[in-house]
Amino acid sequence: MPRLLILLTFPPEVTDQYRSRLSRTFPEIAIEVAATADKAVAALADADMLITFGQMIKNLKLDFAAARNLKWVQALGTGLDGITDQPALQPGVTVTSLHGVHGAPTIVNNTETLAHVPGILRNGAQWYRDLGIGKAAGTKLYSLSGDVLRPGLYELPMGTSLETLVFQHGGGMLQGKEFKAVFTGGPSNTLLTKRDLDVAMDFDSVRQRRSRLGTGAMIVVSEGTSIVRKVAEYVSFFAQGSCGQCPPCKGGTFQLTQILNRIDTGRGVRTDLEALQNLCRILPGSGRCALIDGAVTVVESSIHQFKEEYEALLTA
Repeated sequence: MPRLLILLTFPPEVTDQYRSRLSRTFPEIAIEVAATADKAVAALADADMLITFGQMIKNLKLDFAAARNLKWVQALGTGLDGITDQPALQPGVTVTSLHGVHGAPTIVNNTETLAHVPGILRNGAQWYRDLGIGKAAGTKLYSLSGDVLRPGLYELPMGTSLETLVFQHGGGMLQGKEFKAVFTGGPSNTLLTKRDLDVAMDFDSVRQRRSRLGTGAMIVVSEGTSIVRKVAEYVSFFAQGSCGQCPPCKGGTFQLTQILNRIDTGRGVRTDLEALQNLCRILPGSGRCALIDGAVTVVESSIHQFKEEYEALLTA
């Protein structure tokens, strides 16, 4: 039976209410309640999962969320509270789950992550790990679109190869088409090429190919498709979607779009390609959210994987 450690730091009367409610909700789970941070740290070694409620957990020194994600979390929370939903920089890590919407504990995560929780609670962490392939754990939702016969949403073992995803589950390429590349996390992520069809689609394996799995939204493109044009379309989408709160993002996506369009239409020169590479170096991290980073990522990856296509379109 999996051991679920619940850390409660509310007053005793509230703690007792939570203890009773949790026991009724998860009768099949062994729940241990630690009323102080010290007791929680001591019990962590024996627990399969830690859930925290309360306001005094800063001494645990646990990494609850990446700072970049917290910007989006705060924007979502303020939007629900009726305040303008713009991301804001934080002076440090804020545990939004403890003080979120209307000042109440709030869980902010994607549906895929939350959907895994009941199975893990019922069957344990090892059961979940065993669902993956190799060193990968669990399952992953892969959204497959583009030039394939059977686009769709596939839940597969984490670590399934790109070739299996495209040619077995996706039915292969459209008639008369040959595989060229795949955008691995939608329009704001990296590219993999036919050299990478053997890669296991888990975070570590994809990272070793200088790429990122991201959301698992796979957009497959075939031979004959202009990578430069695709990237120009995606970055134009980002430029239109930029809220304008951060000048580097608004201006940066505009400049990226202008340069990409010049190159795509045969009006680009060598200095345009150099300008793209320079922008990719200076723009990351310059916005309050990750929009500018996504635009830079797809440009940078496309130049790395298909630089010859860019160079073939230059006039001088």
